[in-house]
Amino acid sequence: MSDSLIGNLLVASSLVNDPVMSQAVCLVVHQDETQSIGVMLNRPIQPNPQALLNMLSSANKETHSKRFHEDAATEGQTNKLIETDELDQQAEQTLAKATQALGTVHFGGPLNGPVVAVHSSSEFAEAETGRGIYVAAQKPNLEGLVRCQEAPYRLIVGHIGWDNDQLRSEVDAGIWHVATATTDAVFGQDQDMWPRLIRRATARSVANWIGTPDVPMANEVN
Repeated sequence: MSDSLIGNLLVASSLVNDPVMSQAVCLVVHQDETQSIGVMLNRPIQPNPQALLNMLSSANKETHSKRFHEDAATEGQTNKLIETDELDQQAEQTLAKATQALGTVHFGGPLNGPVVAVHSSSEFAEAETGRGIYVAAQKPNLEGLVRCQEAPYRLIVGHIGWDNDQLRSEVDAGIWHVATATTDAVFGQDQDMWPRLIRRATARSVANWIGTPDVPMANEVN
């Protein structure tokens, strides 16, 4: 595949009836010479709360444990216990806030991988995929997003992978329509995402197939 699809959305054709892919909107987050990786954006799930807490708390608990043992060399046991309790209370407050903010996560695809956040804050980014759209998978960045809560984000579990020839074949066959990723599209309501994008994405595909210029608003007239 010569043209990179990073920063584009793959919008499932209306003909796709597979329950996993039907009406899916997928953001391409990585592509190299051999493979492409994407995450579905409009598959909300309700996770096990403890699993969510474990993901967000593990880094904090490691830090607290380290500080506890370092302090043990110079301070009394009572002071250490008080400090640890205070840190645990702070962690619990942060995690309670995170649970409320991240009560809904999204199923990104059938392949296992790290939990990632697709978001709009460059401060907590490890990669950019599309203009103003970023990806994070490291705990400090995930925790920073939770604490900030000013920029929109989606927490995603799982992903989809293709070899590039396979993906190109699926696009050429009309299984996926390609649309430019925008912040409005990526962070829109789950139930409205596919209906809003499918007409626009289909028009772009048709223009590519017949070799005519793609006029962005032409398909929205009437």
